[in-house]
Amino acid sequence: MKGKNAILTAACAALILWFTLGVSPARAQVVAIKSQDINEPGFAADLIEAKRSDGVLSVKVRLKNTGTKAAGLKIYDHNKIDAFYVQAEGKKYLVLRDTEKVPLATLSDTYDGKLTATVAPGATFTWWAKYPAPPTNVKTFNFYWPLGAPFDDVPITNN
Repeated sequence: MKGKNAILTAACAALILWFTLGVSPARAQVVAIKSQDINEPGFAADLIEAKRSDGVLSVKVRLKNTGTKAAGLKIYDHNKIDAFYVQAEGKKYLVLRDTEKVPLATLSDTYDGKLTATVAPGATFTWWAKYPAPPTNVKTFNFYWPLGAPFDDVPITNN
């Protein structure tokens, strides 16, 4: 019975955290690999995932509103996705695309193909993309994007 009570207590604590703070426990535990300010005032970025699995490198960047008001952030136009790329060992890797040439990345939900996010103060928006993985002997990469300076020497984790 003690094991069931411990599980119930943990579940209740997670629900309280979810409802009072608006943050899921899993999301609260994601630690940034690298952090930096970006070119948009009132926003900062955390690179939170750089994982290699089955020949694919998954990259996630959490954009956070550090200001006091909700703010819109233009991330990219659909046709400009190649401005988000990985560089490792002197080679440039572009976002992977599916069989219909759609980028494997956070997509716009608008007809015009522009990805924008309105982010409340203190809230976040997670952008992600899939890239061809560099060879397994490559342990770091640089991530280039138009929203700010590159994230340099990002360590790759293996799944």
